[in-house]
Order: sequence, then C-alpha cells, then structure tokens
Amino acid sequence: MIAVRTAAEALKLHDRGIDPDMIGAHSLRAGGEMALKIMGYTDSTIRKFGRWTFDTWMMFIHSQISKLYEGVAQKMSTPIDYHNIAFIEQPSMRAASP
Repeated sequence: MIAVRTAAEALKLHDRGIDPDMIGAHSLRAGGEMALKIMGYTDSTIRKFGRWTFDTWMMFIHSQISKLYEGVAQKMSTPIDYHNIAFIEQPSMRAASP
C-alpha cells in the first residue's frame, strides 16, 4: 500500500485535489471496476475480474460514477444549434436536371 501512495505523491495528485492518504489498494480495484463498467462489461464479469463474491464492488464505484456524471444535466439542458439531417429534404431530381 505504501507503493500506491508513493506513486500518488510522485504523480502530484495532491495538486489536482486528490489526497494521497486517501489512496490505497482498493483505489486500484475501484478504478479497474469503473473502467470495466464504462467499457460495458457485465456486472458478473466485473465481479470475476475483481474477485468479488457479492455486488459490494458497486459501493466502491458509486462516488466515481457521481463524479463522472457531474454537470451532465446542466450540459444536456444547454441549447445548441442542432440539425437532424435525417429530416432534411433531399433536392428533387427534376431540379437538378438542365
């Protein structure tokens, strides 16, 4: 576990707002679980990779998921200039003929 915290310090994670004292071996497991979940692996596969007996791995990624989705609702409600090209009328063939 000391090696994990030493790596966190070497990466200067404290400068990014991450307390190296809060990082340990479970941080690596949680990070791996989160990566697998984001990539679409099934829960049973994640349990096998992490050697979890139950769905307790979900507790470890809960805070990561909330951070991942932070601000999504605000971004989704921001108006953008959007054109659905599936509904743009195609030019007629007669208009293209000389």
